[in-house]
Amino acid sequence: MRNYFISIIFFTFFGTNALFAQTNINTEFYKVDLPKGSDFKVFAQSREETANIDVYEFTLDKKPKYLLYLLSNKLNEGHSPIVEENLDSYLSDLGNDIKVVSVEQLKGILKVIIKYHNNDYLTSIIYLSETGNILNRFVFIFPNEQTRDLFHEEIQSIALKNITCNKTGW
Repeated sequence: MRNYFISIIFFTFFGTNALFAQTNINTEFYKVDLPKGSDFKVFAQSREETANIDVYEFTLDKKPKYLLYLLSNKLNEGHSPIVEENLDSYLSDLGNDIKVVSVEQLKGILKVIIKYHNNDYLTSIIYLSETGNILNRFVFIFPNEQTRDLFHEEIQSIALKNITCNKTGW
C-alpha cells in the first residue's frame, strides 16, 4: 500500500508535465498558440528599452526543426511603411550577410524568405507587421531548405493565424 501511495504522489507531481505539454507561449508582447505536440525550449531572451527578443528552439525527435525569434521593436514616429521598397530599413539589424530571396504580401503581413551569404545551408522566413507603434517580426530560422519546406505549413499557420499581439503600443 505504501508503494502504491508513493507512486501516486510521484505521478501527480512529476508525471503530469509529460501528459499536459505546453500548448502556447506567452510573452509580454505575444501569445503564440502552438501545434499539438510541439516540443520546444527557451533558447534566449533579451529586454531593452526599445526592443524585446524571445528565441525558442523547436525540435522533433530531439533534432532541430527551427528557431523562432519573436522580435518586437518600438517604431519611431513617422516611420517608413513596412513594404517591399523599404524592406532594408526593417532587416538591417538582422545582419549584413543576408540576401532576400522572395517577398510576399499576406493578410497585412510581409513574408520574406532570406538566405545567408556566409552559410550555404541556413535559410529563414521572416513575417513583418506593425501593431500601433510596435514592429512585429517573427523570424523562423531553419538548418536547411528541406527542413524549411517540410515545416512551411506549420510555421505559416503559426505566423498568420496563431500569434496574438498582447500590446497595441510600446
